Amino acid sequence: MKTRNSSISKIALRTIAVLLAAALALFILADMRLAGKPIARLVSGETSFKDFTTEVHDALVSGTVGKYAFVNLNGLYCKLTGRSICNQVMLLSNGMLTNLNPEKEDMRPAADAISALAAFSEDEGAQFLYVLSPAKMDAENALLIPGESDHSNENGDELLSMLRAAGVDTLDLREALARTPEQIEQYFFRTDHHWNFTGAFEAYRILTAQLAERFPAANIDLSRADIANWEAHTLRSWMLGSQGKRTGIYFGGTDDITYYTPRFAAESSCDIPAYSGGSAYYEGSFEDANLRTDEYLRSRPDYFTSSPYDMYIGGEYALVRHRSDSAPSALRVVIVKDSFVIPVQAFLSTQFQYIDVLDPRYESAETVAEHIRAVQPDVVIVMLSAQSAGSYEEYADFGVDAPAEQCP
Repeated sequence: MKTRNSSISKIALRTIAVLLAAALALFILADMRLAGKPIARLVSGETSFKDFTTEVHDALVSGTVGKYAFVNLNGLYCKLTGRSICNQVMLLSNGMLTNLNPEKEDMRPAADAISALAAFSEDEGAQFLYVLSPAKMDAENALLIPGESDHSNENGDELLSMLRAAGVDTLDLREALARTPEQIEQYFFRTDHHWNFTGAFEAYRILTAQLAERFPAANIDLSRADIANWEAHTLRSWMLGSQGKRTGIYFGGTDDITYYTPRFAAESSCDIPAYSGGSAYYEGSFEDANLRTDEYLRSRPDYFTSSPYDMYIGGEYALVRHRSDSAPSALRVVIVKDSFVIPVQAFLSTQFQYIDVLDPRYESAETVAEHIRAVQPDVVIVMLSAQSAGSYEEYADFGVDAPAEQCP
């Protein structure tokens, strides 16, 4: 009986594969620009079905409607055939998606650059704090499928060890947000590499409490970091994240979005000096200054061409200036960031009157060090994931020469 069931399963699997291959072929034939050679090679036996799907996928990458339909079909094929990896995206044991991070990074360049910026900031009269954002992986790698590896937490541990040995003040958010599989499910999107807005808010709460300890006279209002004082708005099945866009809606599903707005008055402005070839300036309520709902909350979800994660601030820019006369704290804050900070900076704008947010990946007229010297902040916060910090040339070019002697 076991052999018979096994045979039936194999027959069913082959039937599914043939049906999907037929669907893919019909779909490609509908677009004559992409028909021809890939199908001819498949029919003649010159190429395998796997190579056929790869070739067609590569051909469709520059397409429009066809591309998205193929991604969905390819993800459905992966799902029905029991694959755990689809288009270089891994299905975790809890059904969430993640990127493959099999390489161990050399964290020394990042540690040296961050340490140099810390010393420079302190010389300029600012306190310095490095904040490690978590990766989408629990501390024990329990979510990994057998045979795969992930070095995200190992990279983070190494970076923190180097920075602490160099005397740099650090804050590790992984314990609160990504230690267990349950925390990963609570604080991260299913189909995106970022934390969800609940996770971003928890990061804001923790960071605000840390700053209140370091600056007891700064008039930081911890009630503004209490989620009970914010309104939650939930949209069901509204987002397909960065990982989901590679695998479609069938492989890992879609994400609900819960975003937050304050129940208290929080007038502010958001100034983006370099925005789509010009500049942008928003002011008014928290929603007017920080939320781009017109762009990202349409009448129905747009899975492939929209990124609702960017609904706060509108995305990533070289410099964003947040100003608020109604915020309780006059602490002058400069943040050096990656994309995890986008929603966090919006939440922080309700707390501090002066925040400048810098992203060193984008071209700017001044380096991070030059900006710090010009604005003379009270605190400089570098908030990067280990993956971002490890991409030294992209993220850690702060305009400060690393010390002659490396971090211990």
